[in-house]
Amino acid sequence: MNNQATDDTPWWLKYFTRFLGSASSLVAIGIGAWACFTITARCLMAGILQMLLGVVVALIEVPCFCAFLDFAQNPYNYFEKRPYWHKALLYVIASKDEMMMKAASMSSLIPTKEQPQDVDAGPSSAERFH
Repeated sequence: MNNQATDDTPWWLKYFTRFLGSASSLVAIGIGAWACFTITARCLMAGILQMLLGVVVALIEVPCFCAFLDFAQNPYNYFEKRPYWHKALLYVIASKDEMMMKAASMSSLIPTKEQPQDVDAGPSSAERFH
């Protein structure tokens, strides 16, 4: 099952994806921290979840970011033996819930135009001319 030994992926592509993964984990942690300064509980939970997912991506892509954790090398070693689509599937599934929570909290902040129900509009145009 060692996919990496027989892998024909160019070396520059491997390093480029590692760079993108490490940069995106730092951005996710930063935006998650920024989202925690909010007035809605849903947005707070989405920010916390986004920071946790940023740490998970950092553990998988670049464990040197989390060298202070004893188990930092284990997720990296596990996913090095797996095909690349396993990581991609994990990232898509993990981010789905966080994005749904954030979208739901943002939709509640958008004002909607409500129609007045019991407003006396005055006489109709036909009644005014009689």
